[in-house]
Amino acid sequence: MLALILAIALGSTHAASEIDVPYIGEPADRSLSPLEEQRLGREVMRQLLTHQYVLEDPQIEDYIAGLGQQLLQHTNDQHIGFKFFAVRDAAINAFAMPGGYIGINAGLLMASDSESELAGVVAHEIAHVTQRHIARSMDDTRGWDVASTALLLAALIAGAHDPELAQAALGIGMSAAMQKQINFTRANELEADRLGIKTLSAAGFDPQGMASFFHRLSQKSQLYGEGVPEILRTHPVNTTRISEAQARAASLPSDGHDSSLNYALMKARARVLMTELSSDAVRYFQATHQADPSPENRYGLALALRRARAFEQSEDLLQALHRDNPEEVTYKIALGELYLYRGDYDTAIRQLRQTRKAHQKNRTVLLLLADAMVRNAQPQQARQLMLETDLLNRGDSEAFRLLALAARDMNEPAEAHFQMSAYSHSRGDYVDAIRQLRNGLRVKDLDAHDRKRLQGRLNEYIGQIPESERRRAESEERQRRQGY
Repeated sequence: MLALILAIALGSTHAASEIDVPYIGEPADRSLSPLEEQRLGREVMRQLLTHQYVLEDPQIEDYIAGLGQQLLQHTNDQHIGFKFFAVRDAAINAFAMPGGYIGINAGLLMASDSESELAGVVAHEIAHVTQRHIARSMDDTRGWDVASTALLLAALIAGAHDPELAQAALGIGMSAAMQKQINFTRANELEADRLGIKTLSAAGFDPQGMASFFHRLSQKSQLYGEGVPEILRTHPVNTTRISEAQARAASLPSDGHDSSLNYALMKARARVLMTELSSDAVRYFQATHQADPSPENRYGLALALRRARAFEQSEDLLQALHRDNPEEVTYKIALGELYLYRGDYDTAIRQLRQTRKAHQKNRTVLLLLADAMVRNAQPQQARQLMLETDLLNRGDSEAFRLLALAARDMNEPAEAHFQMSAYSHSRGDYVDAIRQLRNGLRVKDLDAHDRKRLQGRLNEYIGQIPESERRRAESEERQRRQGY
C-alpha cells in the first residue's frame, strides 16, 4: 500500500511486487516543516474544491469525519489537526495529503463490504500522517512555490478525471521533475500497516478489515479479469504483504464489530449521489430492493425516487422507514430534504424543527433548516438559527454561505459581502475572500461600523494570503481600477 500524498502511480503497469522505489528524505523536517505541510494541504484542498472534486454532502461529510475521529481517539497523535473529507470520485481509492487532510473516495465507500474494511483504509492513512511519511517521501522542495506545487498535487489526485485541472498542472511545466521528488518506501507502508491495524482493533473494529479488503479487491481483479482498482495502483500489495497483515491482525483482539446502520445508509446515499442519471439510480435500487428489502436499500430507493421527482413514492418509503425506526435521524432528515426539494418549505421547516428537538447539534438538520428558512423568505430566522449554533466558531463554510444569503435577503449588502468573504476564506480561496471584502467597502452609503469591520477583516486576510495569491488579488484589483 502507498500513502503517498496522492495517486503517484497513475498509469503504472508494473506489478506491485516489482515496485522498488528508493528511500528519500530523512528526517522529515528536511523536506517539509509542519507549517509548510499545513500551507500545502490547504492549497491542495482549495484546488480540489475549486474543481468540485470534493463531495460536499453534509451527511456523508459528517459520517466520514466521525469515523476518522473514532479512530483518532485510539492513536497517540490526536494533536494533529486532521481533516477528513469525501471525494466525488467513483474510483476505489483513498489518499493522505500534507497537513493531515485525508480524502476518501465515494467509490471506496461503495466498494467496501463492511465498516471495518472502510475503517481499515482510513486507519492506514492516519498512520501515514502521524508518522510524517508524507514529508519523508518528498525530497527538498525548495524552489517550488506552494501554489504551483499544490496545483500539481491536486492534478495528480484528480487530473485523470478532470482534464481542465490536468491541463492547468501541465502548464506549470514541471510535472515530470516534481514527480521525481515525491517518493515512498516499503518501510513506510509496513509501518502504516502495523499502526493502522493496531488502531483498528483498539477502536473496536475487526482488525482483519484492512487486509481482507485489499485481498478481496486483488482477487476480484485477477479472477474476473477486471482492471486493477485505483487503490491497488496507489497502494500496491502482494500476497506476502497481505499474509503478514492478516497474521498481525489475528494476534489482536476483535469484538466481532458489526457494521453500523449509518454506514449502510451512507453507502446507499453515496451511490445515489454518484450515479449520473437519476433513472439509473432508480433502476439499481429497485433491483436491490426487490432482492433484499433491507433498510439501506429502501432508503437508497427513496433517495433515487426523490431525485427522479417521484415525490409521493419517495415519501411513502421514508414514512415507512421512520415508522419502523422512529429514532433514526437519517430518515427524519430525508423527509425534511424531500419537502425542501419539492418546494413545500412550510412542511420542511416543521419537519426539521421537530427533528432538531431530539438532535440539537446535528449539523445537517441545522443547515437544512436554515436553508428552508431562507427559501421561505424567513432570512431573520435563518440568521438567528446560525448564530445560535457553534457552526460559525467551527469555521463551517456552509453556515457562512447561509448567513450571506440571509443578509442579502434582508437588504444588508455589506454584511452579505462580509459573510461571503468568510465562506471563501474557509475554503482556502483567499482571492475571492479579498474580492468580497473590497466589494463590500464599495457599497453605497456604507456606515462607519461596517467600513471598519470590512477593512479590519481585509487587512487580516491580506496578512495571511500566500504571496502568489496576493499577487493575483492585486492584479485583479488593478485591472478593475483600469476598467478591464
